[in-house]
Amino acid sequence: MKSIKDIDLKNKKIFLRVDYNVPLKKGKILDDSRIKASLETINYLLNYPDTIFIASHLGRPQGKKNAEFSLSPIADHLAKLLNREVKFLDDCVGEKILKAKREAKVGEIYLLENLRFYEEEEKNDLNFAQELANEIDVYVNDAFSACHRAHASIVGITQFIKEKGAGFQLLKEVENLRRVFEQPQKPVVLIIGGAKISDKLGVIKNLLPKVDKVLLGGGVVFTIFKALNYEIGKSLYEETFLKEGAALAKEEKIVLPFDVLIASEISENAHYYNTPVTEMRKDYYGVDIGKETIAHYVKIISEAKTIIFCGPLGIFEIEPFACGTREIIKAIALATEKGAFSLAGGGDTVSAINKFNLADKFSFLSMAGGATLEFLEGKELPGLKALL
Repeated sequence: MKSIKDIDLKNKKIFLRVDYNVPLKKGKILDDSRIKASLETINYLLNYPDTIFIASHLGRPQGKKNAEFSLSPIADHLAKLLNREVKFLDDCVGEKILKAKREAKVGEIYLLENLRFYEEEEKNDLNFAQELANEIDVYVNDAFSACHRAHASIVGITQFIKEKGAGFQLLKEVENLRRVFEQPQKPVVLIIGGAKISDKLGVIKNLLPKVDKVLLGGGVVFTIFKALNYEIGKSLYEETFLKEGAALAKEEKIVLPFDVLIASEISENAHYYNTPVTEMRKDYYGVDIGKETIAHYVKIISEAKTIIFCGPLGIFEIEPFACGTREIIKAIALATEKGAFSLAGGGDTVSAINKFNLADKFSFLSMAGGATLEFLEGKELPGLKALL
């Protein structure tokens, strides 16, 4: 897989696929982390006499033009970050875009409108992909988070542009995720949380032979507890994954909570208390790992040399239920400070780390969600294959 450093970029028209799928509210960007992550690649490209056409998706507009999902506010924000003009094009294909590509001057930056305004994008339609590729000399993919999707701007377009390579953010994602597989420093600890066991089962199974401990929390554990015939109250579980849950409980490397925090309702005003996992109430919800479990997990993390963190361990968005996630993140940050390699992936995971202002204490935060999980599952990502 070529890097952009391996490509002749002089006097070229470049199609740069990024991930600007950022949270927006009434046109205001709530988190610009993904935009900032693309700046290293953009600034490198700007060192050459070239022209850049940036493309991204945003939200789920269902293949129709929808002002709510326009990339226009992102063009303005990107211009401020780069301190130079970013020309916004209100489409991504068609005669108007073709004209703009032909007339574009060296040194100009353009941001195309949302790729998903066309259903052909998600269908990997080759005619649409060829339109995206028209007048383009070099294709650069810097959107690792979309590489698990066989979409036109990720896969199809590479058939029509001979020169292609990876941007710096994509390379960082792959390089850091590979560290988990290629002779990681031991002990290796995998921390798995989140709402559903189905989302994380592939990661657990693929990494289990490579890790020393798997610490479980979040909604994942209630499917396992249900499989063990424990009372789980109103906690969510996945009926179709009880067999897998029971099998995980027998694995020597799997560490389950001893105790949990349970609450009368999912709100700040709930009545909540700590209880052993075998003594949950029928009318309560499981909302966090318990105090004894936190202490036990923190000790294991303190001895780790490689830490992979996928999924919060409780409903961290509600302050009374945030303790487990917060303390585990703090423990990972401390272990990292002492020399451990720490990698965190998944949207909710990164949101939790950002909430507790500890992002700079991790070795690497993956900007991707599904792509990170699929990479850790050992799956081949279409977007990476297309760059080979």
